[in-house]
Amino acid sequence: MPVPSLDQAWFRLHAARRYRLRRQTEGELQRLPVPPRPGLTGWVAIRRSDGATELLALSNREAWPDNDECLATLFGDHVEGANTPGDAA
Repeated sequence: MPVPSLDQAWFRLHAARRYRLRRQTEGELQRLPVPPRPGLTGWVAIRRSDGATELLALSNREAWPDNDECLATLFGDHVEGANTPGDAA
């Protein structure tokens, strides 16, 4: 199954989610102009509304929070109800 179809299937199973975070496929990694260096892993964030993607490489020692509030920041989006810098906690 092609990757976009897998992403769509994931969103159908996770109907409340607006964003998805997953590891880049081998094909996605091969298309990068500069592959992640040793110690980094390639990840992709997908926005449900339009299928837009953001590619990132994260240290193998770090983890990006897999929640809509954090993933929205990669796209410059604001998730309704989420605190933004300067908001009272």
